[in-house]
Amino acid sequence: MKVPALITIATLMAGCSSMTQKISMDDPIPAENGLVAMSAYCKSPQVQTMAVSSELKTMSPEQLVRCGKPLGINFGGIKMFSLPAGEYYIIGQGGMFATTYFAYEVTVEPGKINYLGYAEAVNKAVVKEYTDSRGRERTDVVRQLTVSVTDRYEEDLKALKEEYPDYPWNYEVVMSIPEKAYDIPK
Repeated sequence: MKVPALITIATLMAGCSSMTQKISMDDPIPAENGLVAMSAYCKSPQVQTMAVSSELKTMSPEQLVRCGKPLGINFGGIKMFSLPAGEYYIIGQGGMFATTYFAYEVTVEPGKINYLGYAEAVNKAVVKEYTDSRGRERTDVVRQLTVSVTDRYEEDLKALKEEYPDYPWNYEVVMSIPEKAYDIPK
């Protein structure tokens, strides 16, 4: 491998790793903040990153949550970070203009661990039946973005305890797993 390629990869990795920063467990949670725990996985050409944001469409969300596998590096898995208490969206974004493909409403409560669930964005094959412009019945198999947010609390908690073994884990955990997708205005 040539030196410029190594420098490019090292720079990319450094930039990607700063998107979701590991929180310091030595400091108490500020009274107006809540800890947010969520797990994310992306295997879709449209969605390159997920985020927790107070806005549906933004280039600067409050917290990016990497979830894909660029250059074979897996950025998915459980993340934990601190956010001011309030109303947010889990959003899936991609493309040059950070197009928002999906959103789920969530609430972050202060002084607690807010578990937002396991968010997964994948493309699945779907059968599409339609009538073409000549009136003929057609059937195609197309790739469609499928998103789900589910409860994997036990597995995620185990991973968090492995990553933060010295954390006191004495905060109340609030299950803030969204039940349905938010309708994004066009």
